[in-house]
Amino acid sequence: MTGALPEKSKQRSSVVMTKRDGKKYRCYLPAATNGTTANSSSDVDASLSVSTLLYSLKDLCFYRMEGWWTYEYCFMKSIRQFHQE
Repeated sequence: MTGALPEKSKQRSSVVMTKRDGKKYRCYLPAATNGTTANSSSDVDASLSVSTLLYSLKDLCFYRMEGWWTYEYCFMKSIRQFHQE
């Protein structure tokens, strides 16, 4: 493979992806970190932080007007599409 595909690096793993038109690209994958587990303490801490931050959105609704339609998103409650007359 030549052209847009650089030589395969021995330090990083990669995968060759082919588009519909036949053009090929080499995609490099990020290196895995040592000691990564599904339930590491940093993952638990991160999820607790996210849930704490999202809790502040409770009882709030957000609105978006797109042309004819208005969209209403009420956190943890409902999503609604309507036309306001």
